[in-house]
Amino acid sequence: MQEVPKNRLRLCFGFFLFFLDALCFTQYGPFFPTEALSKGSSVVMVGIIIGSFDITAILASLVLMLFEIQSNKILFICGASFRGFSTVCFGLAGLITNLELFNISCVIIRAIMGMISIYMWVCGIPYLVSLEPQHAGLI
Repeated sequence: MQEVPKNRLRLCFGFFLFFLDALCFTQYGPFFPTEALSKGSSVVMVGIIIGSFDITAILASLVLMLFEIQSNKILFICGASFRGFSTVCFGLAGLITNLELFNISCVIIRAIMGMISIYMWVCGIPYLVSLEPQHAGLI
């Protein structure tokens, strides 16, 4: 009988991590484009930096379809942890004064963020559904 509350707690924690992941998507929206433009980046480069997340996410999801993942839980927790770390690194990239280095580091960090985010989503959803399989369609 104790297993049900423990699973629900894990499920709530998992959804909280997904909420934080979605929050990371939107936190840079109002700030990053103006910051990059004030450093001298072009509008096209800002689009490349923001789009590198999605391009890498698509490629990472295609690569993940080729592999059978044995440890969803480990990859989910590692993905959530590294997602937070990469968000901090993206915020610290604003301290770089050299324009070329700033643009390159932002593209690389955003690409890593996309890959980590997809690992978190692809590995997290099967793990969370396995906690409450009777509610799989509702999750």
